[in-house]
Amino acid sequence: MTSIRKGRLVSDLYTKPTDRHLYLHKDSSHNESTKKAIPYGLGVRLKRIFSEETDYKKHRDEIK
Repeated sequence: MTSIRKGRLVSDLYTKPTDRHLYLHKDSSHNESTKKAIPYGLGVRLKRIFSEETDYKKHRDEIK
C-alpha cells in the first residue's frame, strides 16, 4: 500500500487477514542453506518495500 506522509510517498506492507506467516518448520528435511535463505529473502523483501526505516524495523521484528 502506498500513502502520502509529510508530503512524501511512503510504501507499506499489505498482508491478507488470513495470512498466517507460516514458513518451513525447523525440523523439516530441507537443507540448511534453504532454511537460512528464507529469513534472508524476507529481510531483503522488506528492505525493498519500505522507504522509512521505522516501518522496516517494525515489520522485521514481526518475522523474528
